[in-house]
Amino acid sequence: MKNIVLIFLHLFFTFILHAQNKPVVITYGIAMNLNMPNPGVRTLTGQLSIADGKSMYGTKTYENYKPVENDTMMFKRAKDFQSFIIKDYNNKKSFFQGNSPFLKDKNAYYTDTLYPMKWTVTGISKKIDQYTCFKAFSIFRGRAYSAWFTPDLAFSEGPWKFGGLPGLIMELYDEEKAIYYKFISLEYKTVAPIQIPENKGNFIVFKTELKRAIKKMEEQISGGEKVDPTCLDCSSTAKIKLATIENILEE
Repeated sequence: MKNIVLIFLHLFFTFILHAQNKPVVITYGIAMNLNMPNPGVRTLTGQLSIADGKSMYGTKTYENYKPVENDTMMFKRAKDFQSFIIKDYNNKKSFFQGNSPFLKDKNAYYTDTLYPMKWTVTGISKKIDQYTCFKAFSIFRGRAYSAWFTPDLAFSEGPWKFGGLPGLIMELYDEEKAIYYKFISLEYKTVAPIQIPENKGNFIVFKTELKRAIKKMEEQISGGEKVDPTCLDCSSTAKIKLATIENILEE
């Protein structure tokens, strides 16, 4: 029995490697309600391109996107994909754009580990379209996520930084339903070469830079009250709350 299991795992991961050698584009539908100053559901499109041992994921608005009243989100104005996540399978690294208005260079890249979340796979299953999917659970940087993946599409991938399961993530959401991803389509097609970008440092560097920038902004909002930018635990009268997928300030 043990030998059968080992053979199955070997064949499965060989299939994954073979599948990921074919360039492919996977599209997700996204709904977000992160309780911004102007709350409301924002609908986006996510596109995941996989080729040559790497992947690139970006988001943009739907063509028929209807922004909520007084919406100032950058997604409202985005016509092209942005907020890129690049994954390097061979070196087990991911690269993400800071993409924060508090940073001087919001387009700068930082590194993270490949699939930094830890999954618990349950025995629960359901059908999504024609695919049999299995449920997995993870608590990742301040949010509890449920993911439905299918071994029928043998890509250990998913939207944004998510992935690392034995099959493609078809649906993913957090327990508060502030973030929701749903598989739309998969197409084998030519993908433009994915380049590994220069980066400013790892996730800890990103988090430290962001916290310092926010402390500086809080100081300005509170009327010049001085806050030591190197003291990440110090606070001012003003308090900024980030509405992001990763609850960085609450870690």
